[in-house]
This record gives sequence, C-alpha cells and structure tokens, in this order.
Amino acid sequence: MKLLHPYLPGSRESEQRETLAFLEQLKDNTNYTIEHIKTIDELDYETAIKYHWNQGEPFIILEQDNVPTLEILDSIRNCSEPICAANYILNMKDRKNVVSQYMSNRIITAGNATLIKAIKYVTNEEYADLYGFGLVKITPFGRYPFMPSNWRDMDSRLSIYTSKYGYKAHIHGTIKHNHAK
Repeated sequence: MKLLHPYLPGSRESEQRETLAFLEQLKDNTNYTIEHIKTIDELDYETAIKYHWNQGEPFIILEQDNVPTLEILDSIRNCSEPICAANYILNMKDRKNVVSQYMSNRIITAGNATLIKAIKYVTNEEYADLYGFGLVKITPFGRYPFMPSNWRDMDSRLSIYTSKYGYKAHIHGTIKHNHAK
C-alpha cells in the first residue's frame, strides 16, 4: 500500500527524527511503498492527497512528527474499513488522546457541513466522525472534492466530507506525536 509521508524540509527536524527512523525500517517491507512529499508550498500537501485520491486506491498518510508501531500501521493497512486512524496526544498540557486536531475557533465549511472547530477527544471509542491526519488510511470514493488550498484545514474538510457520506474513522490505538510538547 502507498504510504505518504508529508514533511517540511528543514523544519522541526528533532520532531521528525523518530518518524524518519521508523520509515527507514520500513524501506524493505514490501507491504508499503513510501512516498516522501516535500511540503514547501501551502498547496503541496493537498495537491499530493488529491492526486492519490484520484488514483482510486487506498493510501496511508503518516505525518512528519507522528510515530506509530509496526503493529498499529499493519492493523490499519489490513483493516477492511475504508477509513482508519490512530489516536495521538495533541499536546502535553492536556494528555487526552485526540484523533481530531481542531484547535481554534475558526469555522470550517465543507460541502453542506459547517463545523466550528473544537477539540474532539476520543479515548476508548472504536469509531470517530472526525479525524486528523497524524496517521490515517483513506479509501477514496469518487473524484477529489476540493481545489487544493491551505493544508491547515485539509483534514477538517476531508473528515467532514467523508462523515457526510456516512464514513467514520475506525480507530486503531494510540501513536506517539512528537509535536505534542
């Protein structure tokens, strides 16, 4: 399965080390084809997601500062659910697990759905309506629904869109998030 690794070169290098080491261990694993995506421009991340979505094949996103176990990654890859995600700690001040990283009070509109961004906590739930992109598997349906725009709202827009069509994220444990300081 395609594993997309979006990252910003030269930024947060200490937070990315463990993720890069994990991906290095995967390089000989034939279950994954790793594609490193440099996100230099605001549109690079979503442009890559749009491209892979439109290929029609499931793909996994592992963001630059998230560190899964191989067990969780394989569990997500092998799951028959169309959307899977892992919990991660958003910040160390609030140690609840979070799958949806909605941190501000901005209003997001996706299709007919509107969401006032608020942190959605997920502890022991098996499914979540909304999800972040720390570690997520997406099985595309139809054509990609948006024009690429600011990457900061991409996970919000896509999770609202998929939720609108009845897709929930199947949760597969908790992973380490190195940006959670």
